[in-house]
Amino acid sequence: MGFENMVVDELAEKASGRLKAVTLIQKRVRELERGWPALVPAEGRAFIAVALEEFRQIGRASCRERV
Repeated sequence: MGFENMVVDELAEKASGRLKAVTLIQKRVRELERGWPALVPAEGRAFIAVALEEFRQIGRASCRERV
């Protein structure tokens, strides 16, 4: 099992399901690709790594979602 799978499984519990977690992460990656600001330090990291870290730390995967 790769690192991303372990993180997605962990996040699936927060997001009420694996599909929802993957969908939220995918949407956040698209936002980052379009120039949205990162919510965690992103120096030279891949967008997917940034999105996973945001979701893990903040509990949300979008600037648009309200806490």
